[in-house]
Amino acid sequence: MTKTHIELYNEMINRGIIPCFELEDDFGAIYFEPTDKGFNVGTVANVGLLKDFEFLYDSEFSFDENLQEMIYDAEEFYNNNK
Repeated sequence: MTKTHIELYNEMINRGIIPCFELEDDFGAIYFEPTDKGFNVGTVANVGLLKDFEFLYDSEFSFDENLQEMIYDAEEFYNNNK
């Protein structure tokens, strides 16, 4: 049975990997958390994730490929909304 993106995300968290990545151009750290359809992506504050956009997970591709595509989408989103 293939694991869902939520199960794979939880495995990542359980291994101690923080669900974030840094973008170029001083955007800082961008975080993500799973939803039924993919991931909410945004910055964090003391109240939790401040969602900027939702990335839709494509089950035809691996978890790593989806994360890479999410980073590309985030770069495009933040560069176009400076």
